Amino acid sequence: MTADAFTGTSGAGAAPTERVLSDECRAKILAERANYPEPRAAMMNSLHFAQAEVGYLPPAVVREVAGLLDVLPIQVQEVVSFYPMYRTRPVGKCHIQVARTSPAFCAAPAASCGTRRTSSASAPVR
Repeated sequence: MTADAFTGTSGAGAAPTERVLSDECRAKILAERANYPEPRAAMMNSLHFAQAEVGYLPPAVVREVAGLLDVLPIQVQEVVSFYPMYRTRPVGKCHIQVARTSPAFCAAPAASCGTRRTSSASAPVR
């Protein structure tokens, strides 16, 4: 994704260049914005609404959300790129996530085998 994707006329009070979101989604974002004294505080919930509708957050959606929140598109893109829960590309029917941390890795064998441990000193219980 290039920087040019986020240099539209939207954000900071300008109207979005294209409409991707439905009127219902736009209304939810504007209602969420009204709940906060600073419009940018509604950004994460607004992105969740947009992603739930479109499936992911392409540059056109980022620009539209920026326009609705009166922020620059790059400010929205910063949030999208920082948090792993936001997707910038479409995903398939099955979205598989793999935990790569040590606690998850240690707990996975017991969970995947259908066993559970009652304590570290006892054997697994079926």
